[in-house]
Amino acid sequence: MDKSSVKIMAPLRIWIFLLIAIIAIGTVVYFREQSRRLSMLTSRIVYLDKGFRQTYGKPVVLIIGSSLVESDIFASDSIEKDIHQFCNRDVKVLKLWKRSATISEIINELPILRNVHPDLVVLEANLFFYKPFSFDQRTLYMQSYNDMILWRHRAIYYAPDSMPVFDAITRPEVGRFRNGLVDTNEIRSFRELAGIWQSKGTQFLFINFPIEELEEIKKWNSPDTLNFRNNLQFLKKKISFTYEDGHLLLMKSDFYDFLHMNKKGNSIFSSFFCRALCIQLGKS
Repeated sequence: MDKSSVKIMAPLRIWIFLLIAIIAIGTVVYFREQSRRLSMLTSRIVYLDKGFRQTYGKPVVLIIGSSLVESDIFASDSIEKDIHQFCNRDVKVLKLWKRSATISEIINELPILRNVHPDLVVLEANLFFYKPFSFDQRTLYMQSYNDMILWRHRAIYYAPDSMPVFDAITRPEVGRFRNGLVDTNEIRSFRELAGIWQSKGTQFLFINFPIEELEEIKKWNSPDTLNFRNNLQFLKKKISFTYEDGHLLLMKSDFYDFLHMNKKGNSIFSSFFCRALCIQLGKS
């Protein structure tokens, strides 16, 4: 073999090695992300199944929402204690949230919800307003790859009361995290499930989770509010519910970013939240 052949073969071997390495890393990242999703879904099912079986005779309050439920209200046991303190009621609180998910996605991936009977469903009403920003598959896998390379821990099991960690959102980015308006097709599956629940005696309380003061004012002064109210009317044709908006205007100092509350904002909103639950529980 002449020297020119050796010079050609060496770089070729390097490229082949790099190609194999890329394929191997991509395969690991793919299966790692798929495994994480499956573990998260399975642990949500286990959490709900256990929670509804171990009520100890207490009425079940099921809180459903997005990352706002994750960040904006107290842990389940603290909510239970506050409700007992405010209105002398003992309840079992279960929190079901999922980041960047629509209400239909939350409902449709958990068939177990059709087989349980919550006494009170508290829903983050923001889910009837804007669709959340959804990351494409490439972005998700790149995030998983970066986590693996940088040894960053991402939760693989559902922990409803874990301390949330977010990449901070700036004010100009608030609009980017909205993916259009929610239409009635997006809430049809929830309305159907809610009808089944209500036939068994379930009450419904929809609560607006406020965002930073200026963004909250901007949201309610936009024409988009008409679509939100139409969605509430669509639901009202099938179920009865109470809608609560505390009209809380929380400042930037109450938020981790412009959407998710910090400890200070969480404390303010949780007090309103628990009192709203007490009023609703008093109607039963």
